[in-house]
Amino acid sequence: MMTMIKDKLDDKIKIALKAGNHNESNILKLFKSELTKYQTAEIKDSAIPLPEGLTSEELKEYIINKKKEMRTVTEKVEVDILQKMIKKLNDELTYAEKLNRTQLIDDVKSQISVLDNFLPSPPTEEEIIEYLNENFPYGWTKKEIKYTINAVKEKFISVDGSAVAKLCSRLAK
Repeated sequence: MMTMIKDKLDDKIKIALKAGNHNESNILKLFKSELTKYQTAEIKDSAIPLPEGLTSEELKEYIINKKKEMRTVTEKVEVDILQKMIKKLNDELTYAEKLNRTQLIDDVKSQISVLDNFLPSPPTEEEIIEYLNENFPYGWTKKEIKYTINAVKEKFISVDGSAVAKLCSRLAK
């Protein structure tokens, strides 16, 4: 199993600080804070679908365990948070470029690069097609496309969902 990013984060922050790279250490600290925010997010009981037929004690235990599960940082959660942060930084980069703010452009590009280094390599189109052929030998219809896309996203956590959607639409029966 791959080492989780969060396990390496403190060391990476220390290295960046020792090297005097405050831009890198700041984006890493922000990423760490996003992971912490995810782990400590309040989850309302009403957000948890409850199974029927449990006693009140069993329900209480079920809710506690479900909340723990929903706050667990997995590799997929890490990648999702990274992708959201990179998307925000790309928006910031576009804005900085419109204003011709060269220092900000350099800083944001550097931050994107730091976060990009944590992302697993996205699959090639050929790898996705191979996976689809193995797991959906009879193809899929336009109605089934949502499930097909979700299956690909489960298999390849770093995949671009919109690219998969276009590919699946193109290959659908």
